[in-house]
Amino acid sequence: MKRINSEQMVRELKRISLRFPLTLMFILSLTGWQLYVDASTWQFEPLYIVFHLGIILSATSQLFYEHFFKKKPKLRLLLYGTVLVFVGLYYFYLMNSYFVIDDPWQFYSIPGIRTMILFFVIQILFIWVPTLKTNFNFSDTFLVTFKAYFIASFFSIILYLGIFSVFMLFEFLFFSLGFEWLLNLSILIFQCFAPILFIRFIPEYDALDSNQATSQNTTQSPFDIPKFLHHLISYILIPVMTVLTGIIVVYILTNITGNFFRENMLEGLLLSYAISGWILLILSEAIDNKIAQTFRKIFPIALIFVIILQMVSTFLQIQEVGVTHGRYIILMFGVGSIISAIWYIFKKNRLQILPIVAMVLGLISLIPPIDALTISVNQQRGRINDVLNKYEMLVDSDEVVPNSEVSEEEQEIIQDLLNYLSEIHALNQLEWLPEEYYYREDEYLGFVSKRDPWEQDRMDREELNQTYVFLSEDYPVIPVGDFEQMFDLSLSNGDDFIEFVEMNEEVHSIRVDLEDGFLIEMDADSFEEPLEFDFSYVLDEFEGKTNQSLSREDLTFTEEVDDYQVQIVVEYLDISGDYLQIDFYLLF
Repeated sequence: MKRINSEQMVRELKRISLRFPLTLMFILSLTGWQLYVDASTWQFEPLYIVFHLGIILSATSQLFYEHFFKKKPKLRLLLYGTVLVFVGLYYFYLMNSYFVIDDPWQFYSIPGIRTMILFFVIQILFIWVPTLKTNFNFSDTFLVTFKAYFIASFFSIILYLGIFSVFMLFEFLFFSLGFEWLLNLSILIFQCFAPILFIRFIPEYDALDSNQATSQNTTQSPFDIPKFLHHLISYILIPVMTVLTGIIVVYILTNITGNFFRENMLEGLLLSYAISGWILLILSEAIDNKIAQTFRKIFPIALIFVIILQMVSTFLQIQEVGVTHGRYIILMFGVGSIISAIWYIFKKNRLQILPIVAMVLGLISLIPPIDALTISVNQQRGRINDVLNKYEMLVDSDEVVPNSEVSEEEQEIIQDLLNYLSEIHALNQLEWLPEEYYYREDEYLGFVSKRDPWEQDRMDREELNQTYVFLSEDYPVIPVGDFEQMFDLSLSNGDDFIEFVEMNEEVHSIRVDLEDGFLIEMDADSFEEPLEFDFSYVLDEFEGKTNQSLSREDLTFTEEVDDYQVQIVVEYLDISGDYLQIDFYLLF
C-alpha cells in the first residue's frame, strides 16, 4: 500500500487548481457563502443554485477547451467569461422570477423546475463533450463520471462519519461543542471536499485518446469497470431488471383492455423503470459476457413496448385532465427513449444518438414558448377559463363574478386545476384571482369544496386564517445597538425555547411562548416575578396578509418593561389555520 505523501497531495491540488481554476473558485465561493450565512448543506435558493450551476458549467467548459482549443489558451478565458456571463444572467433570472410564482422562491415552482431541466441538459453535455471526434463511446465517459461520483460520495460519507465520531467522542468525554460544528462539517465535506474529489477523477480525455492511438497502455484505464461493479451489474442488477421487465410486461398485457390506460399512478413507476434501465444498459456496455449481451438485445425491445403503451396512456389522460409539466416531460422522455432504442437496435455505434436526443428534447422542454411549464400553465389556465365562461363568470381577464350554481363535477375540475397551479406556486398566473384568495380560491368563485374529513381540525374553508409575510432582505444586517444578546430563532406553535444567559452579572432565563399569543418571558433571581413582553399584537397586525415582502424597519418591534428592552425582527411569518411558523431575531 502506498503511503500518503504530503508532497503528492500538494502537487495534486496544484494540478486541479491549474486545470479547473474557475470550478475551484465556484466551489470555494459556495463553501464560504454557506459558512458565512450558516445555511444548511442543501438549501435550495437562487445563490445556492447558481453556485452549483457555475461548478458544472465551468468544468464542462474546461473539458470543451481541452478537447478543441488546447493550443489556444486565450479561448480558455473566452469560455470562462461566457460561463460567468451565463451564470450571472441566470442569477438575474432567478431573482426576478417572482412575477411567475405566487410565493417567495421555491424549488418546486416554475423557475425551480426549469432549473432541474437545465441541470439535466448540462450534466449530459459534461459526459458527452469528450466523445466528440474521439474513439470514446458515450458509455465510456458515462462510466468514468459514474465511478467518479460514487468514489467521491463514498469517501465523503466515510470522512464525515469518521470526523463526526471523533467529535462525538470528545463531547462525551469532555464538554459539548454545540451543534454549529456539525453544520460546518457537512458544508466543508459535501460542498467543498466532495466536488474537488470528483473533478480529480475526471481524466484529461485528449491525452488518453492520443495515448491509445499511439501505444497499447498497460496501466489501469479509467474506462475499466471495477470487478465489484462488474459482478453487481451482471449477477444482481440485470437479473432484477429482467424480472421487473417481465412483471411490467405481463401486467400491461393482462390489463391492456382494463385500467392500465386510466391509472396515472403508473406514470412515475414506469418513468423510474425506464431511467434505471437506460443507466443499466449504458453501464453494461463495458461488460462482455452472455448475461450482459442478452440484456442488451432484449431490454431495448421491451422498453419500446412499455414506453409506447405508456405514452398512449399519458396522451389519453391529457385529453381528460389536460397537460401538466410532468406529463409533458414523460411524453418527451418517451419520444427520446423510442428514437434512441431503435437506433441502438439497428446501428453499430449504438449509443451515439442517445445524449444528442436527450439534450435536444431537454432544451425543447426548457425554452419558452414551447417548454413544459409555459404550455402546462397556459393549458390549465385555459381550461379553468373555459368553465368560467360556460357559467358566464369571467367578466374580463381581471374580474370574476361568483356563481354557486357550478355543477359539482365542474367544481371538482376547477379545484383539481387550481391545486396543480398551487403546487407549482403559479396561482398568480390567474389574472382574475386576487392575491388574498391564493389559499381559499374557491371562496372567490362562489362555492366551497367539500373538505377532507381527516383534514386539519376539520375546519371549513371560510374559517381558515392565512398569513404569510417575510423579510425582503435575504441576509439582513441586524443593528445590535445597546442590546447585549441576540438569537436567530425558528419556532412553530408547540415548540419551547428556554435559554439561560448572563446579563448585568446575573443569570437570566429567557422563554418564548407561542401557545397563547406571542409572549417572551424574562426571569432572574432578583426579580419578584418574571417580566412579560407581549408581542401578540405582531400576529394580529399581519393577520390576513399574504405574500407580503416587507423591509426590516416594518418588521422590527420593541417592548420595554422595568427598564428592560426586548426587540424582535421578524424574518418569516406563516399562519395557516391553527398552524404558526415564525423565524425571527431576538435581541435583549
